[in-house]
Amino acid sequence: MKARELDSRVVVVTGAAGGLGRALCTAFAVRGARIAAPDVDEQALERLHSELALPELLAVRCGYAASKHALHGCFETLRAE
Repeated sequence: MKARELDSRVVVVTGAAGGLGRALCTAFAVRGARIAAPDVDEQALERLHSELALPELLAVRCGYAASKHALHGCFETLRAE
């Protein structure tokens, strides 16, 4: 991928606060993407947000074992932003 080729695109990275998710967020950010970052670990999301310092990062606490309705609410929050 070329730098800034994802300008104005929205990328959802589940599990964004750790390991592979964090690496993906960093890679997409360099390419200009707006990032929606749901994760179960709220403190790790806060660290990710401060480390990347992106105005286009939407970090949302969202559990993976949540009910269908809870997950729907998580993605509604992402869509509203």
